[in-house]
Formats: sequence, structure tokens, C-alpha cells
Amino acid sequence: MPCEITIPGAIVAFVFISLIVAGISLIVTAVLVLHNQATTSLEREALAAHQMLLILNGTVVNPTTLRINFTVRGVSLIPLTAMQVVVKYTNTLNKTETYLLDYGSSPGWTLNAIYVGNTTRTLSSGNYLAPGEKAEITITLPTPSSVTQPILVILVSPTGSKGEYALG
Repeated sequence: MPCEITIPGAIVAFVFISLIVAGISLIVTAVLVLHNQATTSLEREALAAHQMLLILNGTVVNPTTLRINFTVRGVSLIPLTAMQVVVKYTNTLNKTETYLLDYGSSPGWTLNAIYVGNTTRTLSSGNYLAPGEKAEITITLPTPSSVTQPILVILVSPTGSKGEYALG
């Protein structure tokens, strides 16, 4: 038996197929957007994982002054003066203190030297620390630390890389 298609039936079929195609297109677009956001997030995490600040050593100079030596492991440069330092320690009144310290502030941290092999360079030749270079910084604490308790130092780069070290 032959099937007869009417104009109203064709319009209904066309609208129905158009809605299905539009729905599929919308779903594909949403999946691609979510995939791109996830990829961007994963790429940022991967970058932070492959670019790491490694604190080599540190000393307590006095109750308000620390000296830290660190390097960069990975493939990227670390903008030095944009780096932040977090310190957590017990003060002389036996209270735990946590501070976020910036470059050039007092309290804060300053750059002593950048070591490139057996030579040194300054920030004037580049405000960065390259993989394999070593930096020495001085940290000035806001309040005196207890000499009998450890001091936690965390270096944080603008890209999210970090290095942790406990003194004492």
C-alpha cells in the first residue's frame, strides 16, 4: 500500500527533524565546552606539577630573620619578585602565626643573589629564576619566632608551583 505524504505532515516531520538536529548540536557544543575547560584545568595542574620550586636548605639567622636557598625544577622560568612566601611558626608568646609575605616589603623577603653555576647575577639581568639556577633570599618575620619550635616556609610562584621546607 503506497504511503501518501501530505504538506502538513511534511512540515511536522521537517520541524521534528530540525529539533533533533538542534538538540544534538547543542549537546555536542556543551560537551566540547566542558572538555575544553577540563583540558585547560588539567594543563594548568600538569604545568604546576612539572614546574616545581625546590628549597635546598635554610637557616635561622635570628628570631626574626631566615635565609633560604632554592632552585627551579622543570622547564619554565619563575618570575621572582611576583613569588610569595608563606611562613608558619610559633612566636615567643607560644602562639602559632601564619603570614603571607611579599617581595620588598618589611616584613617580607628580599633577594640576596642568583647563582648561575659559579657566577652570580642580579635582577637587572632578568627578573626570573631559570631551571638549574639557585636563589638565596632573606625572609624578615613580622614577630620573633620561638627558637625551640620549627618554622615552616612555603614558596609560591604565580603559576601555582610551590616548595616547602621546615627549619628547626
